Amino acid sequence: MNKCNFLKKDIVMMVKLRLIAFKIRVSVLIPVLSVFLLTAFFSGCGCGDNKPQNVTDTNKVADVVNRVNDKTYMDSLKQHRAEQKVVARDRNQLGREMTLCAERVKAGLAADVSQDDFKAALAQDKEWKVLQDRQAVLGQDVQDVLREARETVRERLLKEKREAKASNR
Repeated sequence: MNKCNFLKKDIVMMVKLRLIAFKIRVSVLIPVLSVFLLTAFFSGCGCGDNKPQNVTDTNKVADVVNRVNDKTYMDSLKQHRAEQKVVARDRNQLGREMTLCAERVKAGLAADVSQDDFKAALAQDKEWKVLQDRQAVLGQDVQDVLREARETVRERLLKEKREAKASNR
């Protein structure tokens, strides 16, 4: 009988272990499936609002214009590049002159001078004032060029938009 009791205990123990393993699998599987189903459900929400636009309309003019073949555009681009090189050269030269001026003023001061005293000495230097004025003029020239470029691009885009509207009618 003793042997039978051990077999019954082993069988009961095996059944309990399988039941525990089943519960663990179910307790992991249910949340995973729930998250999957919720993700699938919510990813499908709102898809009806984003209908693809009709791109097969042949009457529409392309929104993108290839300007590489436009001779006047390429010429204006080359001219602008040449002007920017001149401005950059002037700004680099001005930067070198300002560095030399600052070094000259610093050499005339004591070795342990503070940064505030150095700036005050620079502010009193006549050459430094002239260089700062030139820097302000060059900075304003750059801002003017940028403003003109923005206006030119804006005018081109508006013109292309008007042409596209006119050709679609």
